[in-house]
Order: sequence, then structure tokens, then C-alpha cells
Amino acid sequence: MFCPKCKSEYRPGFTHCSDCGVSLVDRQPVEHSQDLVLLRSYGTDAEAHLARSVLESAGVDAIVSPPNQPVVFTGRSFGIGLPATDLYVRSEDFVIANEVLLRATTNS
Repeated sequence: MFCPKCKSEYRPGFTHCSDCGVSLVDRQPVEHSQDLVLLRSYGTDAEAHLARSVLESAGVDAIVSPPNQPVVFTGRSFGIGLPATDLYVRSEDFVIANEVLLRATTNS
């Protein structure tokens, strides 16, 4: 469950945002803004949401878009792979978001 206003995530069973007072929705609305850019694509929703959490803990807003199309792998693959879950950030946050995720993956 998500707050459509402040984008907070809630456990199942909650119906209203404790901060905004608005009704929660099942999925975060995907913001179709000109200034959002694809940062990374992940093979699972869990990986994408973990990356979003890492970014948001560093003060970088991020949006996870559910998979919508299969990804075509190049090189040594067997053709079409699993759908990807995309992670978007504002264009002005792209460089710092990349650095945050790079630090998180090299420190683990």
C-alpha cells in the first residue's frame, strides 16, 4: 500500500496515510514527467525496491516502474529474458544516484 501524495509505503491492512490523511493505493502511481530518466533495470522487483530504498536513504527520490516488456539480452543468451523492473530518478539526480548505488554495491 502506498500514499499517492507523499509516496510512503505501508504494510497491508493500512488504509490511510498517517502523515497526509489520504487513502492509500495498491501501487505507486508512475509519474510521467519529462525530467525522469532510467537509472537502472533490475531482474526482480525486490532488487529494484532495495535500490530505491538505498537512494531514498541518501536523499535521492526514486520511482520503481513495474515490468511491462521482456528484455532482449545480447551476447551469450538465449534470446528474450525476463521482464525488467526499472528504476527512475530525476535527471538532475542521475549522477549522484549512480554514485550512491555504486558505493552501495562495492561496499557489500
